[in-house]
Amino acid sequence: MFLTLLCGGELYRSSLFQTAGTARFDLGTGWLNLKAALLRSLPLLLLLPLLVRVRWNITPQSPLPTLLLPLGLCGLLSSLPLSLLTASKLGAGYYYYMTPALYAGILCVGLLIQFPRNFLLWPALTCALILQGGVLAGFWGQVNLSGQSRLLAFQWQHFQSLPEPRYSSNFSLNLPWLNPNSPPIIPAFTYSDLRNQHIPLEGDGLAGIVRRKDWKSLYLHDSGGPWLDGVNVINFYEPLHSNHGMTSYQRRENNPDP
Repeated sequence: MFLTLLCGGELYRSSLFQTAGTARFDLGTGWLNLKAALLRSLPLLLLLPLLVRVRWNITPQSPLPTLLLPLGLCGLLSSLPLSLLTASKLGAGYYYYMTPALYAGILCVGLLIQFPRNFLLWPALTCALILQGGVLAGFWGQVNLSGQSRLLAFQWQHFQSLPEPRYSSNFSLNLPWLNPNSPPIIPAFTYSDLRNQHIPLEGDGLAGIVRRKDWKSLYLHDSGGPWLDGVNVINFYEPLHSNHGMTSYQRRENNPDP
């Protein structure tokens, strides 16, 4: 990583560390990504030493552990802090831990390959099956999306009846092929950070579109109230229907008196 920063040049480093609104870090995000990475990696890490033993018929007396242990340990200790830092950045994912996972696999092989094959087999299979079975059973993560599907189907059924151009705070409904007569506007995940840092936006962003009443209709989450990008939409749009945590609005012909 340090070599990449060094060779990337000044423009590359500026894009990483000086771009306003996109360089926010949150340790909680890094921790959640780490748990997700462990959940996906542990079943393989437990079985990896056994697979290496079977594939290459390596004995516990092999000098291989002597070579793998320092390599895996040094690689893990050097890459894990860097990955934790980068995985804590806004928009990062669990795959940011791919490099530590590689060195963790090397370390596991170096540690566990020294044990007899029969000693490894059942504990490794049992732990891997428990972890993988927990994922498939829904103890970790989510395996049933029927509730989300029904809710999204209802929201889409209502949203498609609204006149275009239209906009929804549920970004899944703003896809351009679903709204051929609406401008394809899907704010970036850093949009709120840009706003909080008072960075000027083209046409004053979403707030400017609301004030100009460019949209004929809106469909917003009730959790945010009748507000969009700091603007009270009631001043420009009339509420229509509320259901399933969202409210639709229709453009007013004339603004109400303040």
